[in-house]
Amino acid sequence: MRIGEVQKPRTLEEALEILRDHPETLPLAGGTDLLVKIKDGLVPSDRVLDLSSVPTLKGIRSEDNTVGIGALTTLGELEESPLVCRMFPCLAKAAALVGSVQIRNRATLGGNLMNASPAADTVPALMVLGARLVLRGPGGIREVPVEEFFLGPGKTVCEPGELLSEILLPVTGNNTTSGFEKVGKRNAQAISVANGAFLLECLRTGQGVQVIRCRLAAGSVAPTAVRMGTVESALEGKILTEELLLKALAGVGDSIRPITDLRASARYRTMVTENIFRRLLLDTLQSISQDG
Repeated sequence: MRIGEVQKPRTLEEALEILRDHPETLPLAGGTDLLVKIKDGLVPSDRVLDLSSVPTLKGIRSEDNTVGIGALTTLGELEESPLVCRMFPCLAKAAALVGSVQIRNRATLGGNLMNASPAADTVPALMVLGARLVLRGPGGIREVPVEEFFLGPGKTVCEPGELLSEILLPVTGNNTTSGFEKVGKRNAQAISVANGAFLLECLRTGQGVQVIRCRLAAGSVAPTAVRMGTVESALEGKILTEELLLKALAGVGDSIRPITDLRASARYRTMVTENIFRRLLLDTLQSISQDG
């Protein structure tokens, strides 16, 4: 593998200056995806900007009603963070199911997003959590909702000279629960044939458990991860029952556009996606019922 000039800035400002002067430079985080692409000649440049020494791009912070996750925070750190596990269990679970332990100790959340793979496991979790992505570049700082960040496979709204610096998550309430599941071709750590995340905010009433807020998102079933709008609408404001869940889940196919490839057929992906949400939501209903 040949890598061209490598620059290693110490500050975010220095990194942005390098990108401004040399926009063809490739930002390097964990390298689990980018180094493979350089080796296979799949990127237009071999000039690398190693961001590993920029401290402001790392770590997890909690401030007011927002949790900020630095773009260079590894998936292993997310998986093991008590804060993330407690407040955002769907993200902790998604991070824990990416590749091997060795991969998770190198791969970063920012890299997983910038790679813009339709099968990225963290993206559906970030969607249901209402994440906003902080981009810094020549035009200053801007925040982009994660749902608006992806334009297609390998494509984002990130402009030349911009870096993804942080992922912002609103703090969830006490009545909120979330989860994630994926199906891979060989095992749970393989590239997703389909994956899905959910977030439910519920209120216990005299009639039962009412859904106040519902967010469902799936990956590897369209050019980008997608929200399950039809299912969400069928559940929000309703009393949660098994009958309602099964009826609502019939709308999963309305939101996805799966393809047939070497890993799975479109029909199989649709079936798997329906089963993922059926397991996640029925298990959640059972857990809520037992708590009551």
